[in-house]
Amino acid sequence: MPQEGSNKYSDIAADPDVGRWLRNLRRGSPITAEVALRRLGRICELLSTDPKKLVRDARSDPKSFQDALEDLVSKLEEQGKSPGYIVGILKSLRAWLKYNDVLLTRSIKVTNRNATPTIENEQVPTKGELSRILRTSSSRMRVPEALMAFADLRPETVGNHDGTDGLRLKDFPELKIQNGKVTFDEIPTMVAVRATLSKTRCKYFTFLGEEGCTYLREYLEERVRNGETPTPETPLIGYERSKRSGDEFLSTRKITHYIRTAMRDAGIRKRPYVLRAYAETQLIIAESKGKISHPYLQFIAGHKGRHRSQVQH
Repeated sequence: MPQEGSNKYSDIAADPDVGRWLRNLRRGSPITAEVALRRLGRICELLSTDPKKLVRDARSDPKSFQDALEDLVSKLEEQGKSPGYIVGILKSLRAWLKYNDVLLTRSIKVTNRNATPTIENEQVPTKGELSRILRTSSSRMRVPEALMAFADLRPETVGNHDGTDGLRLKDFPELKIQNGKVTFDEIPTMVAVRATLSKTRCKYFTFLGEEGCTYLREYLEERVRNGETPTPETPLIGYERSKRSGDEFLSTRKITHYIRTAMRDAGIRKRPYVLRAYAETQLIIAESKGKISHPYLQFIAGHKGRHRSQVQH
């Protein structure tokens, strides 16, 4: 379940039927469940209703219900809400109704539904900007930044939604720690992404180059000097508070928060996710020069494609 106690829609999540729906969604993705709860709560606010009444109204008078939804879309567009916002709440509403065996038959259009006004002008960081971000960051945050920008990892791979899983040292099979020193059998070094950390739920691997390995080595050696004794099960990025268990990971939200702060300190007002865009741009350039095939590009980017099984074998 999403963390209901801290959610403004915890009263909605407390409904047994809504809770069952969210648990079902969470089996696929905890983030999907949290977003669905937030969107369902929002549409209940907008329509001055509750989840059970949504189902009753949609079932008893479909025409009036869908008229109300069309009017709501018009109102939100007049308020300047983004197409993605409107599409999102309609999608979650349809999912909730479908879960209760109610299907809406009307196709409700949203103007420019694929437009992304908040990010459409966002540019991939230059090498200079990336260098500035890395210099501004702590040794701890430099590691996930490097993994995103150089190995094309998602932040949720480093630490998942609720901080219960993430990359461990064993996921760097060529990394060795002996006598307080970190070495790599090969550079670029392999990063193995377990199925539980993959968006597609398929295991894959990618590589971290020399600069990223330097940041990783410096960070781990710093931890050793501070008295830590890493094991293969040690989280790569865990909580640093003494009261927290060493097996707890920094959550995706915390990781992106710290990266965003470092980017702002470096004078760069972009989303943390543009670090992945930097990595994928470099991969596309490499493909254009014949240095990597497209199936391999898709594979190490963690995308699910029809060639994945061929690459894995």
